[in-house]
Amino acid sequence: MIFFRGIHRYILVWFVVWTFLINHASAQIRQVDFGLVFPQTEVAVVRITINPDSLAQLLELGQQGSEHEFRATFRFESSNLTQTIQNVGFRLRGNTSLNAAKKSFKISFNTFIEGARWQGLEKINLNGSHNDPTRIRTKLCWDMLREANLPAARTSMVQLYINDQNFGLLTHVEHIDETFTERVFADPYAGNLYKCLYPADLAYISNNPSDYKFELNGRRAYELKTNEYADNYSDLTNFIQILNQTSLDDLPCQLESVFQVDRYLKQAAFDILTGNWDGYIYNKNNYYLYLNRQTGQFEFIHYDLDNTLGIDWVNQDWTQRSVYNWAPSSQDRPLFKRLLQVPTYRNRYTYYLTELMQTVFHADSLRNRINALQELIAPVVAADPFHGLDYGFSFEDFYHGDSLAWGNQVAFGILPYVNNRKLSAVQQLEAQMPVESSISSIRAHHDFPFMNSLHLQILADGAGSVLLEYGTTASEWNSAEVLFDNGEGADSIANDGVFNVQLIPSFNSNRLYYRAKVNGSNSTFPCSGDFVHLTQANTSLLINETMSDNNGLILDEEGQPDDWIELWNAGFSGVNTTGFYLSDNPQNPYKFELPTGFVTPNQFLFFWADNNPLFSRTHCSFSIDNDGEEIRLYRVEDGKPRLCDYVEVPALEPGISYGRENDGASNWIEFSAPTPNQTNQTTGISAAETVAFRMYPNPTNAMVYFSRLMHDVEVSDLSGRMLLHAENTVNINIGHLPEGLYLIRCDKKVFKVLLTPP
Repeated sequence: MIFFRGIHRYILVWFVVWTFLINHASAQIRQVDFGLVFPQTEVAVVRITINPDSLAQLLELGQQGSEHEFRATFRFESSNLTQTIQNVGFRLRGNTSLNAAKKSFKISFNTFIEGARWQGLEKINLNGSHNDPTRIRTKLCWDMLREANLPAARTSMVQLYINDQNFGLLTHVEHIDETFTERVFADPYAGNLYKCLYPADLAYISNNPSDYKFELNGRRAYELKTNEYADNYSDLTNFIQILNQTSLDDLPCQLESVFQVDRYLKQAAFDILTGNWDGYIYNKNNYYLYLNRQTGQFEFIHYDLDNTLGIDWVNQDWTQRSVYNWAPSSQDRPLFKRLLQVPTYRNRYTYYLTELMQTVFHADSLRNRINALQELIAPVVAADPFHGLDYGFSFEDFYHGDSLAWGNQVAFGILPYVNNRKLSAVQQLEAQMPVESSISSIRAHHDFPFMNSLHLQILADGAGSVLLEYGTTASEWNSAEVLFDNGEGADSIANDGVFNVQLIPSFNSNRLYYRAKVNGSNSTFPCSGDFVHLTQANTSLLINETMSDNNGLILDEEGQPDDWIELWNAGFSGVNTTGFYLSDNPQNPYKFELPTGFVTPNQFLFFWADNNPLFSRTHCSFSIDNDGEEIRLYRVEDGKPRLCDYVEVPALEPGISYGRENDGASNWIEFSAPTPNQTNQTTGISAAETVAFRMYPNPTNAMVYFSRLMHDVEVSDLSGRMLLHAENTVNINIGHLPEGLYLIRCDKKVFKVLLTPP
């Protein structure tokens, strides 16, 4: 059987518009404003109203470990924002603090109302900091991370009332989830996010992903928090294998392809300076790993920073412990120990210790911050009925905790801890070689994959220029370009550490391989090169029919009229669906991973598109716009998404589906009698048959043609400024405009077009 290729004959526009808000200090992390939810100059008030019986059950001894969420009403009050939200989930959070008198709480806005958010947040964490007399160590550490331009949760101080009872001062810490990763890493792909708790030491177990799903006390040590329905641990397994099984000589090249090493070395220096012993390096606990889909690298993210700055529960003097042998000597901590066995990594780690001690980890820079926080929260702490219940803390202990040790677990005041740790660390520092600028990652995406137009972003802080090499294989670098961070051409922002270039390779190949290096350096990134697919995948699994406005004739398991998508195997052999994805967004190929299975010839696959992937494995994590939208099918090949099939769904009337005229045919039409999970029939087709819209050629040197009459056409630049307008036309001439990229709006559809020289 010849499967459908008709739509592939057209010059389709697969565009990705990326907007990166990049800090000048680093091209890799986006630190946004604290916003209305995290006020820094006042203590906001949070009020929880909950059934008294539910509250009693929540606080009852023996219930502390339960993650059951009780229905409650949430109210936020500050000088700039006052809002009330009904039907939130309310529960305790924490580990050892569960048995404390001073509790910590979690509020979830999407527990009882699917998809609900408040001010962009799905959840908020209110931490009691019950073992800290100053109540500010957690916030100080998150603020230092943020100032050091490392991934950092936003924080603020709040006063909590439950049923009008004062529960005192708590720290509002931003929840680590896909909203956080998109904000911080500018990554819209929603890669796998693992919450790693004791005993998550990253030691090698086996090559079997299931072996890393082991549990302790009813939870996984490596708990997948996104894409749970796929439950695919192969990326984590690959990372752990490379980390542990690669020789030290080959480790930099292999590890940097899957892990953001440079940023982690700075994070490790932060942990050791602040005495964060309850994190990964000492206690194999309290961190996240996030697979950044743009770079293919895992990112390390901190979690819970209360046991820091002189808080000790394991009888150690954290001011004196060796900065190079900080992990337990008899236990596996490969992410710290193996990296410090690599001379270049050890040297850069030493550099970051020095840098942090000269900037954020310095008594002079912390003193004013501490004084401001104390003045801000002092009235709330003084009125907090829970402040002294666990350890007998007094208000004087709070007020003098910056300079005086309390005793027991509080071995140092904050500033004496910082001074002693810094003095000891300086004495231990090894001789340091100069640290050169280096490339941390390269992001590649298509503008027009069928015309080989690609956009690359090279992240290299402090580099004067970058040499980009590319070619048809990983051993043949046919072309090279020197790039400058000057804000000219494709490099839209000068001196931001991001080197942008747009490529239209002249060679014919299924892939474009690329690598780069700071000019004058011998070290390339990635070491062995990377690639992006230039052509469409060869697969017989196709998008066959879809519906964007279900009128209720076809209902899901709960009786809901969801949008839906039908796939069909047009080939003579079966297709393994492992690694296939559906998406309605070209910026996010990984939106919905198909369940692993085997599709026999002529077999249909049916999925509800209702943005509810947790309901079952047949519910996609997106819905379809009934005004028209693209749907794409991808397959991951050699770790990269490759387009398999594509359909541009037009605006449809209720109850009308859009499908191939016959299974696998090139012609798409509207069906007044939809055929989900059945062979497409021409009987019952609406009178107005709709063929997939085409716009061509692309790129063009003058004329752009449309496959049908367009009532309204606008041509604008990438900033949205309209340049041309036409009505009731089948073509438009843009040849008099300067060469470059333009947006063409054809009725309700927008395409990106490349204008080339004549």
